[in-house]
Amino acid sequence: MRLDHWFDMLSSVKISNAREVLLAKANSPYKYCGSLEPMPMPAGNGGIAHALFVSKDRRTPKIRIQTRQLENLLDKRIIVAVDSWDRQSRYPSGHYVRTIGKIDDRDTETEVVLIENDINTRPFSSQVLACLPPLPWVVSSEDLSNPIRKDLCHLCVFSVDPPGCKDIDDALHCHSLPNGNFEVGVHIADVTNFVHPGTPLDDEAAQRGTSVYLVERRIDMLPKPLTEDICSLRSDVERLAFSVIWEMTPEADIISTRYTKSVIKSSAALSYVEAQARMDDSRLMDPITADLRNMNSLAKKMRLRRIERGALTLASAEVKFQIDTETHDPLDIGMYQIREANQMVEEFMLAANVSVAQQILNSFPLVSLLRENAIAMASRCGLHENHNRGRLTRRGISLRCRFLTRLNLGRNFAAAVASPASDKVESGLWREIAPRLLRLGRHPTPTREMLEPLLQTAAAVGLHLDVSSSKALADSLDHAVGDDPYFNKLIRILATRCMTQAVYFCSGDLSPPEYHHYGLAAPLYTHFTSPIRRYADVIVHRLLAASLGISKLPSVFQDRLQLTSIADNLNYRHRNAQYAGRASVELHTLIYFRKRPTDTEARIVKIRSNGFFVFVPKYGIEGPVYLTKAEKGSGEWYVDDQQQKIKKMDGSLSYSVLQTVQIHMEVVEPQPNRPKLQLTLI
Repeated sequence: MRLDHWFDMLSSVKISNAREVLLAKANSPYKYCGSLEPMPMPAGNGGIAHALFVSKDRRTPKIRIQTRQLENLLDKRIIVAVDSWDRQSRYPSGHYVRTIGKIDDRDTETEVVLIENDINTRPFSSQVLACLPPLPWVVSSEDLSNPIRKDLCHLCVFSVDPPGCKDIDDALHCHSLPNGNFEVGVHIADVTNFVHPGTPLDDEAAQRGTSVYLVERRIDMLPKPLTEDICSLRSDVERLAFSVIWEMTPEADIISTRYTKSVIKSSAALSYVEAQARMDDSRLMDPITADLRNMNSLAKKMRLRRIERGALTLASAEVKFQIDTETHDPLDIGMYQIREANQMVEEFMLAANVSVAQQILNSFPLVSLLRENAIAMASRCGLHENHNRGRLTRRGISLRCRFLTRLNLGRNFAAAVASPASDKVESGLWREIAPRLLRLGRHPTPTREMLEPLLQTAAAVGLHLDVSSSKALADSLDHAVGDDPYFNKLIRILATRCMTQAVYFCSGDLSPPEYHHYGLAAPLYTHFTSPIRRYADVIVHRLLAASLGISKLPSVFQDRLQLTSIADNLNYRHRNAQYAGRASVELHTLIYFRKRPTDTEARIVKIRSNGFFVFVPKYGIEGPVYLTKAEKGSGEWYVDDQQQKIKKMDGSLSYSVLQTVQIHMEVVEPQPNRPKLQLTLI
């Protein structure tokens, strides 16, 4: 759960708590986005009008401000800051900061999403841009003759990505060997050849942490000349890469692994749809198609082996939009379709990440950038997570408002990486405290409490889930079938929501058994395959190069506190990028349905005291359906927790979890300037 926003409002708490945490946040640089509503009181002196600021976030209290521009601001999204909160006043007082744009304008509302999630959209500075090589850039003769770099341009390399992808991080190759085995390669953009430690470019990338993907735009971690040209593994041009190459048997057993800096020349940049069409068309026998089929065959065996070890095949409701190229408004919406081509690429990216994790951990066994679940991190902060409510609360304290203190990691991190450090570090010291920036995806075994919502739902529909191990749960999910074609997917979605989100941390904080990745059933895991868009992968590339003797580790890795700052900033930026992406989906969902009221079928996924939550398979949307206006229900309905049903008191009507219902979807605005998608029973 986010630590940079308020805690969910709890009705049992005194208003003073809300005041205290709001004032604590008033001292931070955080600002609020929303709109104004006039207050029914006389104007102040000199034409100063009083107004209430209504935040876009419904959980934020209204804020009283004074302004001379009221008439001009009523149809605008604006930013305000909190100044004070008198104990005798119902509302805090604040002041107008600036105007964002007109309400309901897509660009304005998108900027609100970015501001609320602290996404850095500032243009790259001249100092950052000065670090880039001049364009047009081509692989040089020095690159080709460099003894640390292998020329692999003779290989039939190709990439498979979402349609329209321009920041191509990864490419693949696969060819048969004389002994009947296969040589398989994963080639990753060699970003660290251009992003050097201690430079303004590196500091900027470290502070941004990740690229942010919205429905209609991308906010890059690195300048566009790198992301779309110099580093991007585009087709028909030579590019620098960091390659992981295996020899595999036809049964996908790894015989050997090698790592090398390389030069590649991609033969094709395919979309998932194009790759799938090639594999499915029996008439095609060209080299790329043949390689795709061989890789897909190996990937299926690798995937099956992972599942046999206990890896979970989970699911999420990913939404896909068709966007008008001129207006950028959504033309259609639906669930994202996963094809074999997607799973093939995923399998080899997982394999590369695991191989690199093993290599780095062997070389730097104490200081890698690892991943752990949010619960362990929260415990160290004096926080715990309520999984049923999906929020964090202070131990022993109930807050009416969400926690207000935003983690101000960016400036602290930039200061840390800019601090002087010795250039000369002995290898022994690296092995003791250097950054094993291994983004080990540590996903501990979920507790019984975490899995309780899933188990309750399963029991209510007559399904037994064995959660004694990841293998047992995986087998149970495979056997979870019903008459409804969406039944298994819904069960997997519910299982996914019981898992904790992994976070980055330093390996020295945990013992090796704790590195285990529950979801992947892997002893360790890292992120290596997306350095164009994730700074964690940049660090892993530096670790891998150091483990191979290609380069020295940057001096920043001498300081454990600096490594912790890196991990904290990456966690913060990664979470915010996810929330911004989801908010962008919600925004475009509202835009799409604003003029398209729709009747459709949905499945009940959660019973509440005043109704239930439904999942709409056709659109990949989830939302509440209310049976009563009372927040905690009324005497007309009651909830049977054991059967996961909500029933009328007279027994005339009931609704149960996973039941199919017909609903009406339309955009309504119960409060001014706060539109929402309303779902009602038909």
